[in-house]
Amino acid sequence: MDFPPRADMPGWEAAPSPVKARRRSILLIIATVTLVGWFVVVLPILRQNRQWKLSRAAFDGDLATVQRCVEAGARIDATPMDEGGAISGLPALTAASYSGHEPIVRYLLDHGANPNLHGMSNPLIVACWKRHPAIVQLLLDHGADPNARGEGTPLYVAESTEQPDLVALLRERGAHE
Repeated sequence: MDFPPRADMPGWEAAPSPVKARRRSILLIIATVTLVGWFVVVLPILRQNRQWKLSRAAFDGDLATVQRCVEAGARIDATPMDEGGAISGLPALTAASYSGHEPIVRYLLDHGANPNLHGMSNPLIVACWKRHPAIVQLLLDHGADPNARGEGTPLYVAESTEQPDLVALLRERGAHE
């Protein structure tokens, strides 16, 4: 056997030149940084964009877009945030309840939306404030708490906005506060 091995010998591969090795290392670093950047920077922005689209479509009554967003993986109960992490919108169910879009409320509830979101995002309280009795009924049918707290309680809102039918419905469903 000849020493050193020659390139034409079976099983022998020439070592890359130092320049090629450095280029390969640089390309590997760039690919790694790009991939990490994608997961750390780009992917969250795309996800957040989905949340915005979902909430906006729910607010606007665009059922087809709501369906596409949910199918694309938007989180139904998530609250849209800006780049700095500040709340900058409403969860989709709250947005649809605010605007009175019953088909969207039904779709979101049928796909696992939580009817008991807390605070100012509570869809039942929002529907009471906005005088949407059909949505109040739908939310209650899907397990919304008639004694939820947020900007008041559903019963407080119904009484203070003089909605006797809603007061009766809420009391029938167990509201007492």
